[in-house]
Amino acid sequence: LGYEKALSRAGLQPLVLETPEEMAYEDVCAWYEMTLRAPERPTAVITYLRGLYSLFYKAAGLGLQIPRDLSVVTFNTHRQPYLGYELSTMVHDEGRLAAAAVALLLGKMQSGRCHPAIAVPLQLEAGDSVAPPRLT
Repeated sequence: LGYEKALSRAGLQPLVLETPEEMAYEDVCAWYEMTLRAPERPTAVITYLRGLYSLFYKAAGLGLQIPRDLSVVTFNTHRQPYLGYELSTMVHDEGRLAAAAVALLLGKMQSGRCHPAIAVPLQLEAGDSVAPPRLT
């Protein structure tokens, strides 16, 4: 994944944690609590909007403040307010994504082969949900 490569180039070791797609709300909350209580808990979370409320809820319940204790970045077509924060957002251009998908599909239809994945650039729109990790 692109962000893992970028972190590695910066000398950082990413901790990739994935929740199952069809996880119930209560299970997502328990998963976030377990993750945020871990001795080596993350100082930042890159996530989609799905389950974001659970993350904020559990972080607040554990006394963690965003962004002082936990930075949050999400993906969307625009930066938007969320629970009083302007979330730092990796913005994708839906038109550009659609054009790339159509190009891949047409290429496969013409050649009968799958083509390599295409990286579609994202733009960071900085909000107030990211800060340097607090030194403990």
